This record gives sequence, C-alpha cells and structure tokens, in this order.
Amino acid sequence: MPHPASRVLAMLELLQTHRSMRGGELAARLAVDERTVRRYAGTLAELGIPVTAERGRYGGYRLLPGFKLPPLMLTDDEAVAVLLGLVAADSLGLATDAPASAAAEAKISRVLPKALAERLAALRASLGLTLRRREPAGPSPAGGASIADLLLTLGTATRSHQRVALTYRAPRRRPEPAEPAEPAEPAEPAEPAEPAEPAEPAEPAEAAEPAEPAEAAEPAEPAEAARSAQPAGPAEVEPPERISRRRVDPYGLVFHNGRWYLVAHDHRTDEIRSFRLDRIVTANATGEEFEAPPNFDAVAHVTRQWAGLPWKWEVEVLIEADVAQVRRRLPAAVADVTEVADGVRLSCRAQSLPGMAQMLAGLGWPFTVVRPDELRTALTEHAARLVRYAERG
Repeated sequence: MPHPASRVLAMLELLQTHRSMRGGELAARLAVDERTVRRYAGTLAELGIPVTAERGRYGGYRLLPGFKLPPLMLTDDEAVAVLLGLVAADSLGLATDAPASAAAEAKISRVLPKALAERLAALRASLGLTLRRREPAGPSPAGGASIADLLLTLGTATRSHQRVALTYRAPRRRPEPAEPAEPAEPAEPAEPAEPAEPAEPAEPAEAAEPAEPAEAAEPAEPAEAARSAQPAGPAEVEPPERISRRRVDPYGLVFHNGRWYLVAHDHRTDEIRSFRLDRIVTANATGEEFEAPPNFDAVAHVTRQWAGLPWKWEVEVLIEADVAQVRRRLPAAVADVTEVADGVRLSCRAQSLPGMAQMLAGLGWPFTVVRPDELRTALTEHAARLVRYAERG
C-alpha cells in the first residue's frame, strides 16, 4: 500500500497537471475516499502550497500560484528536458547566472531516481555543443542589477506596456583620427588654450549615441568570413565609459549572438534602439503607460540592425540561386536577401572585401557583382590564391 506522503505528492502532481480537479476525480485517481482527499489538501496547505477548495456541484480543488514555488513532480522525460535545457542555456550564454543554473541542475539531479540520475550523468558527461558562450567583456558595475532581475523587470514592463527609466553605461566614443591634425595650425601659438578643446568631443559622443553602432559593432558576427576580418585597431583598449539616464518604451527582449538585448523606443533620441542588458545598471518601471507599435518584431529589428551596421563597404550582388537556399546560408543578421527577376539580390555592408570575396566563393552559386568595383578586384585576387594553392605539390 502506498505511503500517505506519496499520495499527497501524487495529488500535488495531479493538480499541477490539471490545475483544477473535482474531489471525486482525485479520490478515484488516488484510490482513497473524498474525506481523505480533503485531509491531503489540508496537508498541502500547511506546507505553504496554495490549494483551495471550491464548494458546489462543480466544485473541486485548485492549485493557485503562491508566494513559493511548490516542489515540482517531473516525469523522466520532463526531467531530461529540463536538464538538457539548463545545460544548453549555460553553454550558449542564455543562462542569466552560471552559479544559478549549476545550482538548479544539481538540485534536480539530487532528487531524481538513482537509475535516471546515472543515465543523465552519463549523457551530461558525453554531451557537446558546437556553440560556446560569449565571455563577458568586463566586470559588472558595482551595485548593478543582475541579468535575471533585468529580464524579469523588463519582461514585465514590456508585457504591461510600462515605460522604464534606465541607467545605461557605454564606451565613450574616441575622437576621430583626423581631429588631432587640427593642432597642426600652431601658426598661432598665442592660442595655446585651444588645443585643450579637442577633449570636448566627449560631448559629441553623446550625440553619436542614436546609432548605437558601438553596441553591435562588437563583431562577433555569425561565422561569415565577410566580417570576421575586423581590424582590432584601437578597440584593443576600452575607451572610458559614460553613464546616461534614459526613459524608454520596451518593445521586446532578444538573445542574439551570445548577448541579451532590450529593443525599446528611446525618448532621448526618439529612435528605436537596442540596449545590451550587461550595460544596463538599473531599470525601474515609471508607472507611465505607452502604446507599442502593432505587430512589432523585436527579433527582426535586431537582425536588420546588425545587417545594416556602418561597415566600410556597401555591397550588392546578384546571385543565381533559389531565395530559400540563400536565406538558409545567409542569416538576416548578415545580409538582406531579396528575390528579384534575375535571381536573388544580396545587400549588406562589410568591413573586409577579401572576407566578402571568400564568403561569396564559398556559397558555390554563380553571381554578378553590382557594387563596389573593388569587390571584383578582391575576387580576382582570391581566385588567384586558390589557383596557387591548387598548383602546390
């Protein structure tokens, strides 16, 4: 005969699955009488699990959301799904906090039946993922909100259309290399105070915020060769950070390329922007409501933003292939792919034309370069390299 405690947990599992059940149904499933079901419901209530009884012909027992998460009763398949999800989230960087995901995995593993726990441990030891988490660019600001807190706060604000006040940190833009050339005017040495002015570009940096290219310009782009050859240059040394305060209307949260982004309308610049969550210091709902654009697609906005980053070269190529095939090979974050009469038009921006030539050659479809002409030269040089490699040995 099952122990009463196991029947109490079985009742909890039934209520978690069905949310509401009549007393007779529970009694039949648990093989007890309805009086015992009432006692089990009382036991669950004493444990802090919010079970309520509804009287009447169609009444029954209902499990309501409570202040504490009740113990979850998982089947073998559900336990496998949860653990695989935790492992994948941690590996990809989806997990909000590595210690939290590891602790959750350990807690679930400890309460699993021994046979299932051993099988899952074997799976965990042999599991490998090709995608890896992106390491944080730097330490989180002291006193800043955790990613988990930000996701919960911003998710709630997005759903309820509540405006949010952000404190945001971002790298201060470097002065243009051409600026230092200004002091070459020292024909008027009487104005020594003027050279101090170039420090003023800290202000224009504020105005440069709207495009937010510095956000996405961390070229951890998908593995496309067209953008993998970004010159590190001065970016090796992080410029000083600036802190700004903004009021935004949140439209959605997107996980892209190893980072979480908030897509929102920024009232300071009157633009829709993408804010990295690891750069948000604080986020608080203001209580003001806003009306979101109908059918706004936050994911599409982020992928278009990445594809349109202001790289050096604007590229347009006509590809002789099926549009669905091209889109499978080139995600929206890399290029805009459009079906035209002659095939498929690929439009994007690229920092490296040799890299773009390598990518186009790797696609394996005939194509025609529309612009820039310099891409033709890069393709010719790439072809010559391939010929030299083929003649080796």
